[in-house]
Amino acid sequence: PNQETQETRSESIGMKREIFSGFAVSADYVHSRGYNQYAWDDLNYPDPVTGVRPDPTLGRVIVYDNYGHSWYDALLVSVENRRGTRGTWNVSYTLARTQRDVEGFQFTPQDLRNKAADKSRADNDRRHQLVASATWQFPLGIQVGGVFQMRSGLPFNVTTGTDNNRDTFIVDRPDLAVP
Repeated sequence: PNQETQETRSESIGMKREIFSGFAVSADYVHSRGYNQYAWDDLNYPDPVTGVRPDPTLGRVIVYDNYGHSWYDALLVSVENRRGTRGTWNVSYTLARTQRDVEGFQFTPQDLRNKAADKSRADNDRRHQLVASATWQFPLGIQVGGVFQMRSGLPFNVTTGTDNNRDTFIVDRPDLAVP
């Protein structure tokens, strides 16, 4: 009954400058912050030392909550050439960082008593991205274009494959010391 609406607040600042006729460069900075992202909570979370739940007659008592946050920062740089009647081209580079403390609707934190410990690179974080595109104009109004894209890989999460903290979720990372 007390769910907050998910929201994102974004700011950006940038500039584009024509160096000479038809040739321009641009740079932009983008910052976004997400609030009230969805995740799971276990209302019957076990004691990390004993592994005993507050109500031992029940297992997990899952509720959906929206305590999560996201952070995105990016620098975008672009070079664009629109000179000539035969074709145009554009090359752009993005350096970005995406972080979250939740990952999707069925996200379960490693430790419900320390949810902030899950803040890390998001599963869709791509640090580097390079995109080049070009179009060529041919007679009879025929136009051909192409796009080349190169980007860094996605992060991955290493888990132990066991339930180290006895909360019945197998999402424990190797950095978790067994109590």
